[in-house]
Amino acid sequence: MKKMLSILLLLLFLCTSCLRDVVLKLDPVPPVLVLNASVTPDREVAAFLSKSWFLLDSVPAYELTDKNVNINVYINDAFSGSMQRSDNPADSTEYKGQFKLPGCYVKAGDRVRLEAETSGFEPVTAETLIPRKTEIALFDTATYIKPSSHDFNRFRMSLTLHDNPSERNYYRLVLERLIEFHKGDSVMRVSSFCNEWGEK
Repeated sequence: MKKMLSILLLLLFLCTSCLRDVVLKLDPVPPVLVLNASVTPDREVAAFLSKSWFLLDSVPAYELTDKNVNINVYINDAFSGSMQRSDNPADSTEYKGQFKLPGCYVKAGDRVRLEAETSGFEPVTAETLIPRKTEIALFDTATYIKPSSHDFNRFRMSLTLHDNPSERNYYRLVLERLIEFHKGDSVMRVSSFCNEWGEK
């Protein structure tokens, strides 16, 4: 009985916890411009311009209130034009700060530079070289049933690319799932970028 009581006291001691408040003091850092862009040959040159926010802000204020934002586009060191705002006012879920240069497309081998400036911030610059299109040598798919997943079908893809091993390249792979539903003479197509569990 004594042994049981000592074990119980030991377990009780291990299960207790201490709570201590720590006051974290960080000096606010002034915001800087943040320029994000994904430039590809099949779309007009587009970018997203915002500002950084303080780590401890409860509501991040990333949107630039100044309307005098200027983003210049240079392709192969030649000025191509100034981007225009392309925010969709009807879409309340879209981040504000979208820009694009209508009619401006790039091709493989182009060197693209974006220079952004607005009042109250240091200007920022982003530059990249548009890589050549990578040839897909082999694309194979397989559907299988995974026993531990309640017999749901799983889909596996295998992709082989022709790539120059002496170059260090990065790839962005976007997969779209297209499903056709047939009912009588009508066909409905559904496109999604996620599986049925919402995993990307």
